[in-house]
Amino acid sequence: MRKKTKQLSLLMLVLLLSFMTACSNTEESNSEGSETDKPEKVSLKLTTGNTSSAIYALGGGYAQVIEKELPGSKVTVVGSAGYGENAILVATQQADIGTTSGKNADASFKDKPELKETLAYISTGHQNLQHVVATAESGIKTFDDLKGKKVSVGEPGSGTELVSKSLLAAYGMNYEDIKPEYLSFTESVDAIQNNRVDAILITTLLPNPGILSLATQKDLVFLEVDAEHVKKLSEDFGGRFVDAKIPAGIYDGQTEEILTAGSPAGYVVHKEMSEEIAYNLTKIFIENAPDVEKVHPAASQWTKENALLGTDFPYHPGAVKYYKEIGIWDDRIDGAYE
Repeated sequence: MRKKTKQLSLLMLVLLLSFMTACSNTEESNSEGSETDKPEKVSLKLTTGNTSSAIYALGGGYAQVIEKELPGSKVTVVGSAGYGENAILVATQQADIGTTSGKNADASFKDKPELKETLAYISTGHQNLQHVVATAESGIKTFDDLKGKKVSVGEPGSGTELVSKSLLAAYGMNYEDIKPEYLSFTESVDAIQNNRVDAILITTLLPNPGILSLATQKDLVFLEVDAEHVKKLSEDFGGRFVDAKIPAGIYDGQTEEILTAGSPAGYVVHKEMSEEIAYNLTKIFIENAPDVEKVHPAASQWTKENALLGTDFPYHPGAVKYYKEIGIWDDRIDGAYE
């Protein structure tokens, strides 16, 4: 009898252990399944512009929502000289996401043009608007008045500097007609504030914080870029510029809207980025724009309508997957491709 009881107890113990093992395996399997369903964690570097620029602040907002939507991920925003350096950093995989254009990439890769082929869009977003700003005391009222004046044209090789050169050319001028100063956004604002330059040319999203501050301290003049000259500028940039406006009242003392040139900012990644990561970055860019808008109002332009305006590079397969999923890929601008 005791022997049977002992055997029965042993059998029950074996069954209990088997049951516990099965439960453990099921939980582990479920856990593995849920982990598979989670978006891939990422560690990324996002390159934008000068650390005091609006694009840097906007990049910080994008980094925040990436980390929020991809728990456990880490995104570092790095300062740069702008579009030209961004193209180099992403192409050489020293950064993962950056803002640039085909014109800037061409200039940056003139010795290694094959590097341009490594870049791919995830989206185009806000418009960068050309600001041509002079102090009222300088007497500058037209582009022709810039001749012989000290003019900040942007950091060497930056997006601003390339646009400045082409914009002057559209008006029949070059650097020999002015006294060019190669200054960053911060340096430009400081220089005009302290009368070390007479005018500044800045390609920036709206509003530019430096000009906002400057306008509260000095009387400013904003030079218009009319449709004829926007067209000439755009021809030099492969059709990238369009007619745009700085609405009245953006800056102190600016009571009328200003005609100018605008171009959609292209957000690019390396073509070898995984499809999953590119898909998630694109999805976050579009769907979490309202959160980024709390950091900078330019994110209000991160829309489905503005996402497919890029023609300088192919769109990454992960981005294309997202745009097809939400049914807008067929609405892309002529010339946009995968």
